Amino acid sequence: MDAISLNHISKRYPLLNDISITVKYGEIYGIVGKQATTLFKIILGKTYYDQGQVSILESTQEKYLRRNRKRIGYAVNSHFFNHLNASKNLYYHCLIKGIHDKKEVEHVLSLVGLQDQQLLYRDFSHEMKCRLAIAKALLGHPAILLLDEPMEDLNNDEIASIRQLLLALNKEGITILLSSHCINHLKGLVTHHCIIEYGTIKEIKEGTL
Repeated sequence: MDAISLNHISKRYPLLNDISITVKYGEIYGIVGKQATTLFKIILGKTYYDQGQVSILESTQEKYLRRNRKRIGYAVNSHFFNHLNASKNLYYHCLIKGIHDKKEVEHVLSLVGLQDQQLLYRDFSHEMKCRLAIAKALLGHPAILLLDEPMEDLNNDEIASIRQLLLALNKEGITILLSSHCINHLKGLVTHHCIIEYGTIKEIKEGTL
């Protein structure tokens, strides 16, 4: 089953030229290129496109797209408050999402290894900030995760740690679509990947890097 499918997506600015990508259930799909953020916003319905078609969970009609987008958890330009700790930041995002079960915050923090973490966000390391962004994306038990450059600014050990976290989440049945500016960040992680340069797909490959 297709989780997300972009069919011949084109956009004048930022430039996207006839982009077609299919992410199947259970995959970890990587996009290398600066235009991934725009593609994620198109999937989430947060920006327009000039031509093409978006399919989420094999639905293309707008009313079903709105419904199915609720099954996507995303970390795209995530905002957190510097003066709050991990749990209080997530309580805020629960309010936005209409989630009232306080156990949900405890659950996602335990999934990403930030349970009992009391440091304020301003004192977080880059890896901790990455883990909190993933925790926010996991709120509401999504079927699909969209993660925009989750490994940016991480060192090699931190990248390896986040890679293991994402592999563990995928084993639990979560489909993951993530981006990176560096193809090496995707090694040992993705099942499929594509490279986008100047708004055009340069390469699509199946199999781990």
